[in-house]
Amino acid sequence: MKQLIARIVWGNFFVFLFMILTHNAWSQSTISGMISDENGPLPGATVVVKNTTNGTQSDFDGNFSLSGVSTGDTLEFSYIGYETYELVYEPNMELSIVLVEDAKALDEVVVVGYGTQKKSSLTGSVVKVDGEQLTQVSVANSTELLAGRVAGVITKQTTGIPGNDGTTLNIRGFGSPLILVDGIEMTLGRIDPNDIESINTLKDASAAIYGARAGNGVILITTKRGREGKPQISYTGTMSFQQPVVWRNNVNAGQFVEMQNEGGAASYTPEQIQSYKNGDPGFESYDWERTVFRTWAPMDQHSLTASGGSDKVKFFTSIGSLYQGGSFRSGDLNYGRTNVRSNIDFNINENLTVGLDLSYRKDKRSEPGMPLNNIYNAFKVSEPILPPVIPGRPEVAANSGGGFGNRAGYGGSQRSLSGFVDRFGEVFNGRIQMEYKIPQLTGLAVKGTLTYMSDNLQTKDLDKRMPVYQYNNESGEVTQVGQAGSDNLSESLRQFKRVYPTISISYENEFGDHEVKGLLLTETIDEETINFSASRRDLLTSDLPFLNLGSELGIQNSGNALEFGRSSIVGRVNYGYKNKYFLESSFRYDASSNFAEDSRWGFFPSVSAAWRLSEEDFLKDVEAINSLKVRLSYSETGNDNVGLFRYLEAFSIQGASNSYASGPYLFGNSGLSTAIATTGLANPNVT
Repeated sequence: MKQLIARIVWGNFFVFLFMILTHNAWSQSTISGMISDENGPLPGATVVVKNTTNGTQSDFDGNFSLSGVSTGDTLEFSYIGYETYELVYEPNMELSIVLVEDAKALDEVVVVGYGTQKKSSLTGSVVKVDGEQLTQVSVANSTELLAGRVAGVITKQTTGIPGNDGTTLNIRGFGSPLILVDGIEMTLGRIDPNDIESINTLKDASAAIYGARAGNGVILITTKRGREGKPQISYTGTMSFQQPVVWRNNVNAGQFVEMQNEGGAASYTPEQIQSYKNGDPGFESYDWERTVFRTWAPMDQHSLTASGGSDKVKFFTSIGSLYQGGSFRSGDLNYGRTNVRSNIDFNINENLTVGLDLSYRKDKRSEPGMPLNNIYNAFKVSEPILPPVIPGRPEVAANSGGGFGNRAGYGGSQRSLSGFVDRFGEVFNGRIQMEYKIPQLTGLAVKGTLTYMSDNLQTKDLDKRMPVYQYNNESGEVTQVGQAGSDNLSESLRQFKRVYPTISISYENEFGDHEVKGLLLTETIDEETINFSASRRDLLTSDLPFLNLGSELGIQNSGNALEFGRSSIVGRVNYGYKNKYFLESSFRYDASSNFAEDSRWGFFPSVSAAWRLSEEDFLKDVEAINSLKVRLSYSETGNDNVGLFRYLEAFSIQGASNSYASGPYLFGNSGLSTAIATTGLANPNVT
């Protein structure tokens, strides 16, 4: 009796829960509308349900459509340089939104090269995106955050592989820009979006202060810092799903056998063709892609932050994690990442401040042993009359056909059959900064910064020997038709270190209607890279993937080391008059170890001016003009990413895979001699 009552109670509970969930699902709507300003449609404007990640952007004509909106939800409409507009959604309401320019944005502080400036006083092209806008949508790779948000920035994502799905960034078609995070050059993709305070994009003369690295523009990322006040703890968690953009429309078994007959590749009887069309027993149709790929791939992100402080100490700390599942049903294509950050500021006294920034990232990217391109190629020739999984033998790899005996797309997608490729990465960044304000001269300060970075990557690749079998539908026999892989194991390790000291002196002051700023800075960058790799084949057993268990025949190992250095002198002067007329001039004197000693240094000047017409008396009363500025700039930038030591004559050791030699040579009785070949003529004039 008690069991019966319990079942009734639990049954009523699940019915009640089902009613709540279905009611919420039925009450959600898909809304649409248009976003514009006083001049017309606003493409790329953001619409988001407040306090959620459910959002979208308007198209070229300002139109938008957003699903999953419930009655009573608060909608936020925003666009860079405009005031955010909110409204509470009610059914059947007309959503024709007109955004108003944000006059306060002119006093906004933006990050520029080696400093900050008021937006109203900028003489170059700088676009700022706040961190609040960046976390409205859940992304696995932070390079996706700039898509559609900055004019002139072209984004392109060419792959969805977990951990390798970064978006290429291109400013005005000039190639990959220089990316600096708190002044340190590094990749944007693996930074936790919840740690980002703002992203500033520097174009034209604004980027020239970075000289030989600024030819393609500059993107500056500023991470969050603590503010004075009570400690605040914040948690953000998202669970989302990714799916293929499009599925290929593959032929079924009936269509396939008809095409085989038409092409003369087979001679199926009319009865067999009809059986394949009907899907009779033994004549089933198989979809290899749907077997290998799942419709939805999970992704979850979590971030825990704490910030606060007093007038003496301010802090911001965070820990975040990301798991991104791949599209393989096997689950053997995935990526995981953990980020830790701590930014602390100390006010020693009214003149001396110290900052200590520490960050750490650890990630792992896993793939099956068969190269992904080989798996995709197997799909291109897969025959829908062959089963992806052999009946009664799921532990073996099934041949996908196409005239090949070693193509097994489904088996290749499983680590247990094809092996694995695991990549382990660890990145540490440490920066200590001291700034002293000279009390004898108002506005004068001296700053010193020392940055250290280490980036280690370990790769382990097991290519398992995978017999490939084929199933005969008529006889039920299983026959081995080929083999993929050969029980080879290779491992590699890359260690990268960078030391980056900077010393600067700055001055900033106002004299009535005049505002003057100046900067003089020197910095050096020393980098060292060490690479090592080794491999063995024919392991005793693939269950123990260790190099010492491989054959001593065909042992391979390699190693090299690279060093690189930069040295720079930077200067900048800013002048403003009555907050209407602005002039800026900067220079950078760069030296790079990529160039010969006689042509190692390059000079990169820049000058720019701006006139705020909207502050003139003859335009102040014109209501149609909120802010109007005319800018003019000239700058010279460079590119030192031309390859290492091209000005030197170099040689390479030849191996069996090199087209110039077949390997070591035998000269008389002296034994084997290593062959070397020139890498090409030296170019001492490269600059």
